[in-house]
Amino acid sequence: MTLGETLEQIHTFDEESFIFAERSPNWSPSVRAEVVPIGDDPEATPAPPGMEYFIEIYHALEVLEAWSLHRDGRKPTALEMVEAIAYYQEHDSWLLPHDAA
Repeated sequence: MTLGETLEQIHTFDEESFIFAERSPNWSPSVRAEVVPIGDDPEATPAPPGMEYFIEIYHALEVLEAWSLHRDGRKPTALEMVEAIAYYQEHDSWLLPHDAA
């Protein structure tokens, strides 16, 4: 499954899961991704081979909800979802309309 497909289906996954994805060199909707349940020790949850941690499902849902709220309820495309989450991971802040360009 790709990262874009994973994010488009995000509501079907357990919120207590991680998204791991390939990063080559940046996050992209077309890279391979995998959802992995968070174990008893989240710090010890291993990344699938060739993948890096992207985000927890529950955080991704918050980021995407904020993105939509700041855009009058519009649903983001797969690329916009990846950009919003990558921005959040880098800046610890929502990607607001005036930040995107």
